[in-house]
Amino acid sequence: MIVRRKQVDPALPEDGHHWGLLDPHAEYRVIGIEYDSYRIQSSEDDWPCLYSAELFDIMDPRVEPEWVVEYINESFFVGFPQFAEAGFWEDVHDGRHEALQELKPVLDRLGIKHP
Repeated sequence: MIVRRKQVDPALPEDGHHWGLLDPHAEYRVIGIEYDSYRIQSSEDDWPCLYSAELFDIMDPRVEPEWVVEYINESFFVGFPQFAEAGFWEDVHDGRHEALQELKPVLDRLGIKHP
């Protein structure tokens, strides 16, 4: 799935949704969907983060053929099966080697630059 930041800030109820940090001309590949948010790589200097789906227009709705749907902690996850384990993204952001070894090959295969 490919998305692009909306041209006008959708004025979401919570502060700090980082709309202004997203390039208005860039297209972002969604690597997972969690509840009402997309997980995207928005910077080459950090790991993929969640952004409210309301911040984006969908440019290409096709998802990766190997994506799965998993129910985790009373919510749902749609994405690559190796990312579906509860706590995976926390491990990535904590720099845990095992999680990064799962993530990096997927980002590389998709052509997504990362740290």
